Amino acid sequence: MKIITTKKDLTLLRRIKKYEDLISTYYPNYREWFQTKMLPGILQGTRAIIAIEDSDEVVALISLKKEEERKICTLYVDK
Repeated sequence: MKIITTKKDLTLLRRIKKYEDLISTYYPNYREWFQTKMLPGILQGTRAIIAIEDSDEVVALISLKKEEERKICTLYVDK
C-alpha cells in the first residue's frame, strides 16, 4: 500500500473522481461542496486529500480541513 496526497500529486483529483457518485449517496451536495470548498482549499493549501493506494488503485480517501478549525471532512473506504 502507498499513501498519496494532493500536496504532492494533483493527479489524485482525477483518480478519485470515480468515487463522487458513491460518496454523494451518503453526503448530499458532495459535488457542490467539493467544487466550492475542497478544490479552492487544496490550491490555497488550507485543505488536503490523503489517499491509500493498493496496486495503483485508490482504495480509501480522507478529505482534511487545515484552517483554524482542523477536521476530517470526508472519510471513504472502498469495499
